[in-house]
Formats: sequence, C-alpha cells, structure tokens
Amino acid sequence: MSVGRFALTHSRGVLAIAVLLAALGLQTLWHVPLAILPDFPYPRIAVIADAGDVAIETMVQRVTRPLESAAAVVPGVTRVRSRTARGSVEMSVDFDWNEDMFQALTYLRGSIDSIRDDLPSGVSLIVERQDPSSFPVIGYSLTSQTVDQATLRELADLQVAPTLSRLRGVYRVLVQGGDVREFTVAARPEALAAAGVSIADVTAAIQDTNQVSSVGRFDKDHMKYLVVGTAEMRGVDDVKSAVVATKGDVPIRVRDVADVFESSEERTTAVTANGQPAVLVSVLKQPGASVVAVSDELRESFADLVHSLPAGIEIRPFYDESDLVREAIGSVRDAVILGAVLAAIVLVAFLGSGRASAAVLLTLPITVLITLLLLRVLGETLNLMTLGGLAVGLGLIIDDVVVTVENIHRHVQEGKGSRQAAVDGTSEITRPMIGSSLTTICVFLPLLAVGGITGAFFAPLALTLTVMLLASMVLAITVAPALCARLLRVEAGHDAASGRMYWLVRLVRRGYAPVLRQVLRHRWETVGASILLALATVAIYRGLPTGFMPEMDEGAFILDYWTPDGTSLAETDRQLRIVEQILLSQPEIEAYSRRTGLELGFFATEQNTGDFAVKLRPRSQRQRSIQEVIEDTRARVAREVPGLLTEFVLIIQDRVADMAGVPEPVEVKVFGSDPVLLQELAPRVSEVVREVPGVVDVSPGITRSGPELVVRIDPARASRAGFTTNDVIDQLSTSMFGRCETFVRRGERTIPIRVTYPPGRRRTEDQVRRIELVSHTGKLVPLSAIADVSEGAGSAEQEREDQKPLIAVTASLEGVDLGTGVRRVQQAVAENIDLPPGYSVHYGGLFETQQQSFRRLLLVFLFGMALVFVVAVCQYEAFAEPMALFFAAAFSEVGVVLALRLTHTPFNASSFTGAIMVFGMVLTNGIVLMDYIRQRTRLGMPLAEAAAEAGRIRVRPVLMTSTIAILALLPLALGIGAGAEMQKPLAIAVIGGLTVSPFFALLLAPALLTVFRWRQFARGPQP
Repeated sequence: MSVGRFALTHSRGVLAIAVLLAALGLQTLWHVPLAILPDFPYPRIAVIADAGDVAIETMVQRVTRPLESAAAVVPGVTRVRSRTARGSVEMSVDFDWNEDMFQALTYLRGSIDSIRDDLPSGVSLIVERQDPSSFPVIGYSLTSQTVDQATLRELADLQVAPTLSRLRGVYRVLVQGGDVREFTVAARPEALAAAGVSIADVTAAIQDTNQVSSVGRFDKDHMKYLVVGTAEMRGVDDVKSAVVATKGDVPIRVRDVADVFESSEERTTAVTANGQPAVLVSVLKQPGASVVAVSDELRESFADLVHSLPAGIEIRPFYDESDLVREAIGSVRDAVILGAVLAAIVLVAFLGSGRASAAVLLTLPITVLITLLLLRVLGETLNLMTLGGLAVGLGLIIDDVVVTVENIHRHVQEGKGSRQAAVDGTSEITRPMIGSSLTTICVFLPLLAVGGITGAFFAPLALTLTVMLLASMVLAITVAPALCARLLRVEAGHDAASGRMYWLVRLVRRGYAPVLRQVLRHRWETVGASILLALATVAIYRGLPTGFMPEMDEGAFILDYWTPDGTSLAETDRQLRIVEQILLSQPEIEAYSRRTGLELGFFATEQNTGDFAVKLRPRSQRQRSIQEVIEDTRARVAREVPGLLTEFVLIIQDRVADMAGVPEPVEVKVFGSDPVLLQELAPRVSEVVREVPGVVDVSPGITRSGPELVVRIDPARASRAGFTTNDVIDQLSTSMFGRCETFVRRGERTIPIRVTYPPGRRRTEDQVRRIELVSHTGKLVPLSAIADVSEGAGSAEQEREDQKPLIAVTASLEGVDLGTGVRRVQQAVAENIDLPPGYSVHYGGLFETQQQSFRRLLLVFLFGMALVFVVAVCQYEAFAEPMALFFAAAFSEVGVVLALRLTHTPFNASSFTGAIMVFGMVLTNGIVLMDYIRQRTRLGMPLAEAAAEAGRIRVRPVLMTSTIAILALLPLALGIGAGAEMQKPLAIAVIGGLTVSPFFALLLAPALLTVFRWRQFARGPQP
C-alpha cells in the first residue's frame, strides 16, 4: 500500500495524531527554556592564582611558568594564555571542542596539584570551568537618597541576594558596590611606645579576647548542660575594653593606645547607576534555565522585596537579557504569520484555488509546533539560533507541502476525484520528495559537526532545519493528502481538456517552453556562458567585505574604559562623572551602571579601569540604532574626556568573544623572549595601528600598576633598632593596610575589626617615611631610620601564550569590515615595524577565529556536496542526473555572491551558512525535475521531449516554492525584529541564490543532462 493510500485510508487517525503532536508542541512552547545563546560546554578552564603583593617578575618565575608547564601537558590542551600582575595570575587553558570537560578539569587539577609544593607558600588557587553561565544575564541597581550606602550593601547581601538565590534557575547572585561596615582601631604610635606595646600586640590582644568556646558539660535534673566560655565582643565598648598588656597591676586597654569607632572599609572601588552611588545585583542563571522564566521570577521577587525594604530605595534594571529574547520570540511569531500570509497570496496566484492554499496553510503551523516538540525532546533551548532556524525554515517546510498539494491539485484539474487525485498525486511525488528532503538534510548534517565557536552557534540552527525538514516531509506525504482529499473539489474549467489555468502560470509556461527549447538547442553555449558567469562571480567574491558574526541591535552595550596608569580612584571618578553626563544626555539610553576598580571576571582590576553597562530603550521608542548611539557617544567622550581610553562592545558580542578567547576584532600579537623589549615595541605598534583608517579603540596592550613607593629595608639598621625584617614588614603592612583578624557579630552580620594607623599618618610620601614603628624594647623608631624610601615606576603586567612572552595590541573597527580592516593593519605593520631577530607577529582576535571558522565551514560545504552526490548516485543509479543537479546547485551560488555584493553584506559565518543552504534548496527542486524526466524516458519518450515535458510540469511548483521561500525570508533579510540581524546575512544569501535558482534548476540542469547523456539526446528528435 502506498503512503498516499495509507494516509487516506486512515485519514482521521493521521489528522488526529498530527493535531495531538501539535498540541504537545504548543504546550512545550510554554515550558521550553528561552535564552539568548545556545547552551554548550565551552572548552575553557580558568586558573586564578593569588599570592598577595609579590613582584611581577617573581610571580612569572615562581608561579606563572610552573602553572603553564603543568597545564601544557594535560591531554587535549590547544592553548595556554596567562596574564601576570603584581601578586596574581590569570591563566586560560583552552581545550579541543571534542574533549570531555569534566574529565579535562580533573586532569588539570591533578597536574596542578603535582606542582603545588613547588609554588611559594601562601599561594591560593582557583581552578574552574568557564561557560555561558559564567556571565550575568540580568542586573538590577539599588539606589537611595535616604538610606546610606553601608545599609544598602547589607540589605543587598543579607536580604536581596539570599531571596534571589533561592529562585528556580538562579545559579549565582553577585553583589557589588556600596560600603562595607567595619570597626576601626586607629592605633596612636606615641601611646603604643609609652605603653611598650606594638600594633601587632593590639591585633593579637583583640583576637585573643574575642573568643567563644565550649569548655565542658554536666548533667543536672535529667538535663545536659553545656558550659560555654566567652568574652565575645558586641560593640565599640567591648573592643575598647580589651586588655593589651599589664604594667604591674595596671591593665593597658585598647582605648589607652588607640581610638575605636565604627566606620566603613576604605574604598578602592566606585559603583554608580544612573548618576547616583549604587549597589549592583547581577544574576547568573543555571545552565539550561530559561532566562525569561528567571527574569519573571526576579521581577516578582523584587516587587515583594520593595515592601520589606526601607522606604526610599529605588530598584531599576540596568540589563535584562530576557528583553531581547521576548522581542526575538515576537519576531519569529510575526515572521511565521507574515510568511503564512505571503504564502497564501502566492498559492492563490499560482494555483487559483483557495482550498488548495488552505491545505498548505493548515499544515504550516502543525509542522512548526511538531518541530518545537522534537527540539525539546532533543534537549534544545529556544535561543537566537533555534528561533532563527524556525524563521529560516519556513521556506523549506512550505516547499515540501507545496510540491505535494500542487501535484494533487494538478491531478484534480485533470478531472480526477479528490481522493483518487490525492492517492495518485502523492504516490507520484513520494519517492522524489523523500529523496530531495534527505538530500537537503545531507547538506545540513555536516554543520552539526563543524566544531569551534561557529559550530556551537550554527549547529542548533542546522539541527532545527533538519528536524523541520523531517517533520515537513512526513506531513507532506501524510497530512497534506488527507487534507486535500477533504478540501479539494473538481472545479469546472480546470480539466485537462480545457487547459484553463490562472493567468500567471499560463504566462510563465508559455514563455518557458520556447526558452527551454533554445537552451537545449544551444546547450554547449549555455553551459559555457554559465561557466563564464561563475568565473566572473569568483572575481566579485574576492572583493566582498568579510566578517565573523553578524552584529545586531541588542539594546545594550558595554563601555570599557582606562584612565592613565596609576590614576587615583578620585581622579578616575571625576573623569567618569563627565562620561555619565554624556550618557544621561542621550535620549535613547534608559539606564546604566558603572563599575570602577571592579569587573565581572575573577582578575583583580586596578582603580583606573572598569566598565559601564548601558541599557537602551526599546527600538520602538528610539530613532537611532545602537551603532549610531555608540558612534555619537565615542566621539563625545573623545572630545570631552581626551585622556580616557575607551572600548565599546555589544554585550552578546563581547560574551561570544570572551568565550572564544578573542575579545577584540583586531589583535596584533608580537612574540619575543624579552618582556622589556616587547613593552618598548608595544607603543610603536599601537601608534601604527591607530593611524589605519577605520580602526578605533586602540589599546597598546600594556597595563601598569601605577607608581610605587619602594621601601628598601636595611637589615643592619633594623637589627640595631630591635627589629627583624619580618617585624618591619608586618608592622608597616598593619599600619597602612590594616589587619582584620576577628569580627563582631551583629545579628546575621559579621563586622570585621581592623587594626591600623589613623589615615592622617599614611596619606603622603612624607607621612610614610615618618611612620613610627615600635621595637621589642618599646622604642619608637621612624621608618626612615631603618629603611630607604624612594619612588619608582609601576610594574607592567606580563602576558604569555603557549609559554612564550608576548604583547597584544588590540583595536576595534568602525565603518570597515573585518577582513579589510585587518588587511590594512597587516600592511601598515609590515611597512612600519622592523622587528628584532627572533621576534614575530601573529594576527589573532576575531580575525583568527573568522579564518578558522571559514576553513571549517568550507570543509563542511565540500563534505556536504560529496555526501549529496553519493546519495543522488545511489538514488538514480547513474552519474548523469547527479552531476547535472550538482553543477546546477553550485552555479546557483552566483546569486549568493551577487546578493551580498548588491546589499553590501559581509561574507561571514551566517552568509556562509546561507550559501550551504542554497545548495541544498536548489537540489530539492532539481531532484523532482530529474525524477520526472526519468519517468518519461522510461516510457520511451526521447530525452529532449522528456526534459521539455518535465520542465513544463515542474515550472509552477519550482517558481512557487522559490517565491514563497524568498518572501518568507524577506523579514529576516530586511532585519525586521529583534535578533533578525543574526540571520540577516543568511537570509540575503539564500534569497540571492533562490532568485537565480529557477534558471539553473529549470534550464541549466536539463541542458547539463543532455550534455552528459549526449548519445541518448542525439538519438531523439530536437524539441
């Protein structure tokens, strides 16, 4: 029994099953996780080492190099990159994409543990994986005119963060900004000397006094009693009363040698939001969690928290990733509706039948909903790539149904009853339909294994398209015939004898027959002209702009900034207040947050650097695009704050770049053996890069810690004064930084007790020289008496890659594509920079990732073409038909290149994927044509007549499917809707290929077939 007859015999069951699956798909839509990016295990492990304030050179020798050596021997490692600052190391270990990251993490930890004893004592290590869940997806700011910053921070730490952490889907809550309470014990050096105690004695006395401990137990009246010994401090008075020492019978208390008061931790960072000091609450979601669901729960929680927080606290979002997801879902919904409307218009125009059009349109939503169900079963989330796949796949799924319905409708026009027409029409089309769908799937399947960051993004797109094709193929040969049998009727005037057709189809067929006749008569000239056109297209392709990932209007961006090395927090804050006024004056900007001396990564950040997170108003409420806002802001900041170095990046783009290990588009890496010489080369390279047209936000790749005050202790003088070197360093550190060894409990809070010198004794170089230390004999000795104090330049951080020193000059691009920008930079560096022997230049950044992605996609394309050819040979048991289809599909790439050129669209990973899709979609149309030709030739019809007859019959469905696919992709090609920019190059490429594909599928393919079967063609009469 044929598939069509089975579908009609069990039509009620077929329709019931389809409706049930669609209902399950609809139910899935409300529960499937929604996110911006696909969830994928990113193959990177971060290693963070902290050793206090050890010099950079010592850190490189004692910590960085041993860690690099330990990481390099772990199986699967592809790159090790490190950044060493004073007392800290950040190392990124990249693995092959096929590695099991849980196993890799175990191996790396084991390798590091094996060299841990060789590291300096006191070095702390963090080894953990990085993935998309490492980045916040939602951020809120807490500001107030009535509540102080210390209370605001406590409320965020003790009330807001615990409440949010309990929500489903929340992985981690970060709290930044505000003031941290502490008790300050400001020691008076003269009083310390008079009492014969040191600042270390004060610290030890407070720690020893503030004790709570269980000391015993006993039974009484059938109860067990616990004996607790305590001298726990509960406030300022208890701290003041602590005994430091005893002179005779007189206790010396803390209040006798120090001033004790409640204060806040000395600020080394600044956090603001919308022009006010703020506390920021950033939320990271769990892997696989829905960002929309998390956002909804957060909004409800904050609405409840407002009632429990003190009055006068304003809570505002400064970033919410779910906004873009919601808009993207709406865009896909609109694209489906618009595609259905346009499909209906085209169907009626070509078929002249509303009933036939209804059969197609009823199948469309069922296919989409079943696809959602299957994606959920496969563990996929709805993200920009899967949502884009649904929008892009509309043209593909309509193709299958249109071919079936059109063929059944043609049989109805020949006078058959609807049931018989459904059986005959479906049976006639089933074999080539399955072949064309499987062939197209063979084109997409290699994308699932492309690997790298490109594969992580486009594999979900390919999976979505594959699932949609399978679903549409099954529905086209089961549900579509069942619907046609119930909807189509034999209509007067639509029989074979009268031949009356809708005017558009009649016009096309009348024009097609003589054109095909001339093409077959001049087949060699047609093939030659096609080859010349292809060669010309290759020349055009070489001039196309190139990129990596499409840029889109995310509605938010990051402004990273750097003031000159060593700039104080106060001066940095003053300059950034000007930037804040610029942001506040932009009507498109809805909210922002600013961090200075902080960042979202693990690495320590200097006080002269940080970032702004800027949230724009919805696109419907602003007249300028995000790029226009960025360009205007960049120009104004450069004009009004000339000493500020800035970098503007889109949030999602920045996240992708960070995951790929290439945060900037342009990266000029200079490798050499001498870090000092590399630091001398960096400014020269950066100046050359800065002069390249289209290059902006140039960073020299050198970060200095700022000026240093070097205290060189003389061991001899220190010994004569009664100090060891360790005594001097310990007292000096405590007097300047302070030391927190214990704390006061206040409810759920623990407030540290910091012992230090008064701020007025340690703010200037002269004050540092005069800092008075207390010897073991109780003598007061100024620091200058036992040490030489001098000012020195700050140390530069050192970067290394694969155990080799390097400097990396980075830059962004404006008004120029990635390929052109990097070529200009390469030319400028080659012409102006003479490197010493043994030094080399390598170009990384997004350009390097782009080249790797293009190589992978090219291999995928070639493998897909080979796979398709093999499948076609197996289907036809011949080489002529597969070769004709193969070359016709390949020549259709001419339209891809021309469309990209005419629309000034870069050739990037998205448009490359579109080119791969075109190859499969053109094959879909060609296979049915070839199958019809084979049917006619087997019946004895000459090849030329069979080609002409097949073309006449197939011209309508080919034009219909191409037109519908083009119109369905039009919203994406125009960039309509949130997230559409990600698929815009793909849509333009596909539209370009499909626009010219009818010529190659309906004219060139038959001509090629007659060329490859020239003997068979020569035996038959010419058409």
